[in-house]
Amino acid sequence: MKTTFTYPLPTENYVTGISTTRVGTYNYDGPDEIVFEINDSGIIVDIDPDYEIPEYGKHRIVVTPKSDANHLPVAYYYQDRFSPGVVTKSGVGDAATFSLTGAFVHNYTFEDQVQSNGEVYKSKVNLRLSDAYELVDYEKYNELDEKIYNFSSEGHE
Repeated sequence: MKTTFTYPLPTENYVTGISTTRVGTYNYDGPDEIVFEINDSGIIVDIDPDYEIPEYGKHRIVVTPKSDANHLPVAYYYQDRFSPGVVTKSGVGDAATFSLTGAFVHNYTFEDQVQSNGEVYKSKVNLRLSDAYELVDYEKYNELDEKIYNFSSEGHE
């Protein structure tokens, strides 16, 4: 599934709060449906497992970006897991080179912002959602003391 969607961003990069006018535009290219297995504490145990999930109704969350646009931000966040790409090696030894093709890549663009002391800061214009928000991160939340509910997000602080 391929689609483009917009999502509200903070008024200022890396500052908590949602702007009513600033949005990011994102391209999702991934599966129509993503299945998450969670444990009793709400911790993600696996993404798209290839086995039958025990207690199906209790430990299975389905994200369907194709039929529910509200699921697109979560699906986009995990997009890199579905497009890992292929590394190709050319040459041998010290002359070897490697190239990555077919992987999810987010190309940043920047704008100059002059600081009060005259220094120029290169500010990201097109943030990834993970730059602007603490979204559900499989590795981060696959720890015993972390819990997730309803794929909520909080702004960076």
